[in-house]
Amino acid sequence: MGTKVKYFNVIETIVKDQGFKGFYKGALAAGSGSIVYRATGFSVFELFFTKWEHSESMRRKIPYSGDLELRTAATGFLSGSFRAILECPFEYIKVRH
Repeated sequence: MGTKVKYFNVIETIVKDQGFKGFYKGALAAGSGSIVYRATGFSVFELFFTKWEHSESMRRKIPYSGDLELRTAATGFLSGSFRAILECPFEYIKVRH
């Protein structure tokens, strides 16, 4: 049985058992979580980036980085860290269940 045939068998089974809505089962929870995680990342980035806008030490350019400011690298690190702290427990729960 070819891959194409298996693919269509899966589609047929989902439509037969759950209807067309079966393709979107669980999408609301995943989409909601994604919105929260992304909003957290962008919010933290913007918070610190704006906070350090007038700081001379944070606006210094990092050598050999193509004029990347220290505040950009620091806010990216903080944004990723905050998002990971928020997201990791939920990802762990998903993997455990």
